Parts: sequence; structure tokens; C-alpha cells
Amino acid sequence: RGDPRRFRYLLSAVIAKQEQASASPCILPAQTVSASVQGSVAPLSNHTPGEMAEDTLKYQAAIQASLTRVYEVLSEMPKLAEVANKEMASLATRMEKCLADIKSKEAMAKSEKQKSDADMYQMVLPDVTPLTIAEEENDPSVGKRQGAMRRVSVTLSPSLSGEFKSRKSGEIVRKSLDKGKDEEVEEPERRGRGWETMTRLQSGFLAFREKVETNCLSVFQSLKFHQEPKVMIIACVDSRVSPNMVLQAHPGDIFTHRNVANLVPPYEKLGDYHGTSAAIEYAVCHLKIEHLVVMGHSNCGGIRSLMDDSQNDAIEAGEYGHDFIPSWMRLAHPARTQAKRYCKDKDFQQQCSYCEKEAINGSLANLLTFPFVKDAVNNGNLSLHGWYYDMTHLKLSTWNMRLLISDMKTL
Repeated sequence: RGDPRRFRYLLSAVIAKQEQASASPCILPAQTVSASVQGSVAPLSNHTPGEMAEDTLKYQAAIQASLTRVYEVLSEMPKLAEVANKEMASLATRMEKCLADIKSKEAMAKSEKQKSDADMYQMVLPDVTPLTIAEEENDPSVGKRQGAMRRVSVTLSPSLSGEFKSRKSGEIVRKSLDKGKDEEVEEPERRGRGWETMTRLQSGFLAFREKVETNCLSVFQSLKFHQEPKVMIIACVDSRVSPNMVLQAHPGDIFTHRNVANLVPPYEKLGDYHGTSAAIEYAVCHLKIEHLVVMGHSNCGGIRSLMDDSQNDAIEAGEYGHDFIPSWMRLAHPARTQAKRYCKDKDFQQQCSYCEKEAINGSLANLLTFPFVKDAVNNGNLSLHGWYYDMTHLKLSTWNMRLLISDMKTL
């Protein structure tokens, strides 16, 4: 108690302990305690015993105050830890809620997208919808034909749901033409392969859309507002011959026009409706295609009916029973004549195969009657091709048509 040396030794030991503990993090570092103790009294050197005793008391008071502060801080640590745990728990709860909201919004957006019209494909799959039928007596804008004209307006639901309900029977509301009031009419049963095919096609579109959105959406987005095909194909409407499927074409590769027997009429301005001619003009003059292909195929129904003598005689006599097919198939009569001449000793199947190929050449020749086609060929901007798809043996025969102009001679 009265020995300054012993106190100085103890004080040095305390300070050393504090400095040794300063290596680990602490709310109140050892340096702070040491500095507070040393700053409260003057150095011990050159002091009288009385002054040293007084300084010792000051050291003791400073150490006691520092230790008290340390104890206070340590006592507050559990409270601080509890507060921190509560804050962390609250933050985790808010994060889980935000993630749940995000997932909910994504699910709602996907559901809305499935229910809305497909913006990229502009395709509507209708469900059972009301039909409104109204009668107009002798509409002058249409002309008189068979008495009263019936104008039918159909409203289709733009629903694109992921499921298609199979309804064997149901009810639709139809306005009676006679009574002028609503009556319930039972919908006929949906039976047969036709309805099965329709359902499968609609489901196929949904699978197609999902595949596009997953794998190649950017490709279809790039084709959303414009097309730049370099090839046009004139093919048959036969359900077994799809150029896109047979040729494995990518979207935007080919500009396709299909008609009965893949025929091309000669250039003419008479008449009002020229679907094939309009398609050719659009492809050559606006799309600036570089290759035009007439693609025929084996076992063509139109050519077979043309080569059948009994059916051909009925067509010539106007007794075929159809309004448009006879006149359209007359475009291939030169090919029939060639087949009958050069394949008269062949069987019917071989005659048909020859006629199918010769009809392609006739269509290529008719293409050159279009002034804009001939000019594009002469300028080297367009090439004409004939293709023949043998669906029986899975073979594709190709040839090109060349327009040769001889040198001019002066006589």
C-alpha cells in the first residue's frame, strides 16, 4: 500500500495485459484504457512519496472507471445482439415477401400472355361463340340472287388458353329469321377425324409458340415487321406436299404460293381475280426475289384427272360438275398432249409422271409471258427453276430454265 515501486509494477502489468488484449476487437480497446489512465495523472518519475500516493489513488480511480465502462458495454451486448437478430429476421421476412410478389407477378403476366392474342403471330383460336344472323331483303349493294340475301356476322372469342375443352354437345343462341326472337339451338355433336384434327392443330400451335418463346424468339421478332425472302416457290395445294416441311425451310426463307397442280397462267389483264399472277408480281417487283421455282410432285390428283380420258371428255363437254377446276386445268392441256404423244406405249402411271413434269415446263414458259419476269431474267436478276418431288421414292429432281438470245444477223 505505501510502496510506490510495487504499485508501479502492478500498473505496468495491467497496462501490458491491456495492450496484449488490444489485438482482438473490443468495444473499448486496451489502448483507450491505458491512455485514459496515463492521461489522468502525471508521470511517476521525480515525485515525492506524498505525490506518488496521490497519483496512485488517481490511477486506481481511473482504472476503476474504465473497468466500469467495460462492464457496462459488455452488459449491453446481449441486448444489441437481440436487436440485430430481430432486424435480420424482419429483413429476411421482407425479402421472402418480395420474392413471392415477383413470382406472383410473373405467373400473372404469363397467364395474361396466354389469354391475350399472340402479338407476334396474329392468330386467334375461337371457342364456341354466338352467331348473329340477320336477313336483308334484296340488298342492292350485292345484287339480286336467289331472293333474300343473308348476311352472317360471326364474333370470335380471342381466347388463347392452354387447354381446349372437348364439347360433344352444347348450346348456342341464334336469332330466328322468321320469328325475330332468340331461341336455343342445340350444337351438333363434334365427331369424326375433322374435329380431332382441329383440336390437334390448335394444340400444335400452343406447342409451337412455347418452343419459339423458349428457343428462337429473337428470330421471329426480327421477322415481325418485314420479310426478305430470296426464293419464291409455286407449289400444289396437295396436303401431302408442304414446301416448308419437305425442304426444311426456316421462317422467312421462301415466299410460297400454292394452287391446284402448281400451274402458272399466262400473262393477261382480262378478268378481275388473278391470285397466282398477283403473287408473282409481288414477289418479283416488291420482294425482289432472286429465284423462282415451280415445284410439282408425283401422284398429283389434278394431273391424274386430266390424264383420265373419261374425266377429260367430261371436262371438254362441260359435264364435269365443277365451276372452276375445268377451266383451270385447261392450262395443262399442252402437257397432256405431250404425254399422250410420247408415252402412248407406257402405262397410266408413267403417263401421269411425264405430264406432271411437262406441266412444270409449261408453267416456266408461261412465266416468261409476264413482262416484269422476262425483264428480270434478261437482266440477270432472276433465275427460273423446275423441281419435281417424288413422294413415293423421296427424291427431288431439279433443272433450270435458260433464256438464250442468239446473235443478231443482218441479211
